[in-house]
Amino acid sequence: MAEQKNVRPLLIESFKALLPQYPFEKITIQMIAEDAGVKRATFYNHFLDKYELFSVILEEELFQAIHTMMESDMEREALKMIFSYFEKNRDFYKQAFQVRGQNSFEAVLEGKMQLFYRKVYEKHGLNLDDNLSALTQTVVERYHASGLVYILEKWITEEAATPADEVFEAYVYLISNSILDLTSDD
Repeated sequence: MAEQKNVRPLLIESFKALLPQYPFEKITIQMIAEDAGVKRATFYNHFLDKYELFSVILEEELFQAIHTMMESDMEREALKMIFSYFEKNRDFYKQAFQVRGQNSFEAVLEGKMQLFYRKVYEKHGLNLDDNLSALTQTVVERYHASGLVYILEKWITEEAATPADEVFEAYVYLISNSILDLTSDD
């Protein structure tokens, strides 16, 4: 059996190895634990369930680095890192996006992205001026988080793999231009 101090990373790696091979609903806690070389009960010393694993993986592998980058005024690079990370872990997240329901991966990711946008807005002083006064900051955060998650999902689950840097640049263009900018005759 694995040493107790190294169990958490083993469980994470086990889950990451199993998800591309099996549908989420077919992966049991027993499978994760056995693959990690620990007893099933040990899993519950570290995680509540498989859904919490999604949150922990995202936080430890992606969002901790993103928050560090934000502290160094590297928001654009942080956004680019999101696309690179998903490209690198495409097989895992292709399956993760298939998880639906109350605790869907999409919902977990959207919640984390909303917190990312909240920190960006707070850091840079989002001002809901007269043009945006009908919207709350939370609405604006969710709008941007939902849009990014939707683009990530469509990109990751499509068969033709467009490179991350191209998708990132397209996303930046999209969020930098309104639909009115894109349709104007000027």
